[in-house]
Amino acid sequence: MDKVLNLEIHYHRPDAASVILKYNQYDSDEMFGEILLFCFFTLRVMWNLGRDYEGANSLAAILSGAFKPLPLLTNNDYPNVAKLMEYQGSPGEEIIFANLTYGQDIIFELKPEVFDVFGKGIEYYAISSVLILLKYLVKKREGNEIYRNAIYKAALECSRIYYSERLTGDNLVWNALLITNSSFKKIRENQLANGSVKTEESNEDSTVDEHFGSLLKSAPPSPSRKVLRDYKCSGLGGWLILMVFYVFFTGLACFFLLFNK
Repeated sequence: MDKVLNLEIHYHRPDAASVILKYNQYDSDEMFGEILLFCFFTLRVMWNLGRDYEGANSLAAILSGAFKPLPLLTNNDYPNVAKLMEYQGSPGEEIIFANLTYGQDIIFELKPEVFDVFGKGIEYYAISSVLILLKYLVKKREGNEIYRNAIYKAALECSRIYYSERLTGDNLVWNALLITNSSFKKIRENQLANGSVKTEESNEDSTVDEHFGSLLKSAPPSPSRKVLRDYKCSGLGGWLILMVFYVFFTGLACFFLLFNK
């Protein structure tokens, strides 16, 4: 059975957001799914923005710890980054949805809602959402130092692949899986050591590489051609509306000119 994670990031103000994360099943691989979701989300944002966008470079620098250590970020002490707050039941003014399915298939969807029809400000919210998600995941498992180090390692590796200029739409899935696999190893080793997961649960393999090797096999050769909805086209609706108005008023002007001769 495929595992599914549904993420919602609600911006109640531009500088404050809350997170809702749901799973279709809860098991010992829950932390793997969270790290994989973070990697997909982060790499997708970086890829969409592109290397020519200053915000993407700033995001990569933050994730690499170049400005300040990541613990300051996750403790809400990082300047100019939205604060993480508890969800109070009311949807935010701006919302970013993300869905991750993995198992037999690997599908990642990223979609904003309630944004300006022209996609105004979407870049800020996309970048901020990566940091909000990182904050949320660390806080969710507060006190779990192994998990915290794993998610920080994943953030660092995402920044490195961005700076290497080797991130493309065709290898994004592979990079997300490889970074997650590498980051999750210490967690799995700890689970096996303390007996929280049995070897049989690991698909009859004791190593993370073997356990999740099947995911690499199911990764599509060209993930950019999968059904991946993201904010890159979020402003398209605005341009279509503008075009409709342009055609309408141009036609209306021609009509009056024609019949007022």
